[in-house]
Amino acid sequence: MDQQAMFQQLQPQGKIALSGDMHADSPGHSAKYCSYTLMHLESNTILDIQLVQSKEVGGSAHMEKEGLRRGLDLLESNQLHVDYILTDRHTQVQKFLRERDVKQYYDVWHLEKGKWKS
Repeated sequence: MDQQAMFQQLQPQGKIALSGDMHADSPGHSAKYCSYTLMHLESNTILDIQLVQSKEVGGSAHMEKEGLRRGLDLLESNQLHVDYILTDRHTQVQKFLRERDVKQYYDVWHLEKGKWKS
């Protein structure tokens, strides 16, 4: 009920800005479960959390994109449209957002983390 109330409150705003990220149950590429969280940037409010099991999507590499897809589908079914989303640089997410014509910006923390790994 709280989620629906938040959706109704955001509908008049037009397009909204989000951030999204995945958290897996274990590090690396062998996670069995993940949660994908979408947060409204203006209010710092969690709008949705999707739980994904790796065997639902053909492996752990596909869980992040699926969690994001489910979350965006829920928002769109509630007449919420995304102006842009802040995410990490996951390649499947990049392609998915490009295909859906959603602007994507990268989380600075992930960019800095990638810089120190190279």
